[in-house]
Amino acid sequence: MLEVTTKKGPQRFVDKPPHDEREMDGLHWRYCGFNAQVQAHLIERMDESSYSGDLLLNESGKLLHAGHTVLFSASRNEFLAIKQVAGEDGEEWAIYNLAGNTMWKGYAGTLAKVDGAVVSTFERPQWNKQGELTARSVCASSKVQGVVTLARSPSGEWNWRGHPKCS
Repeated sequence: MLEVTTKKGPQRFVDKPPHDEREMDGLHWRYCGFNAQVQAHLIERMDESSYSGDLLLNESGKLLHAGHTVLFSASRNEFLAIKQVAGEDGEEWAIYNLAGNTMWKGYAGTLAKVDGAVVSTFERPQWNKQGELTARSVCASSKVQGVVTLARSPSGEWNWRGHPKCS
């Protein structure tokens, strides 16, 4: 059992068997650290279906779904959460606001429309000065690289811009 104390009191995270670290079965929690700027604890969550995490907000005691990696924007109003779903070839990325609402969610790369094969993967995400999420795009077949930017259109639709040409 992991217990983390917030200003609203303690929060308990209880593992479920089996407790063999070599197995992906069960449910296992681990404390990963505290972000002083956002006043949030990152708690790793690993079970048979994913490698992820949760954010525990120190002020409110609210628990937000996150990922194994969390990257806050400069404004600290939103964050990128990265998780790995069991059986998938890549990561799932999601942007949440601090109320816990999903702003965008998708595969960390591009997939072929015909057969779903991986065309490119995204890595090294970061927030730029304009508050947009950027990442390095690497083509699966040719290893051609470029920088992509996740942008929101005036209609509210999210799209990655700047894809390199993958052969």
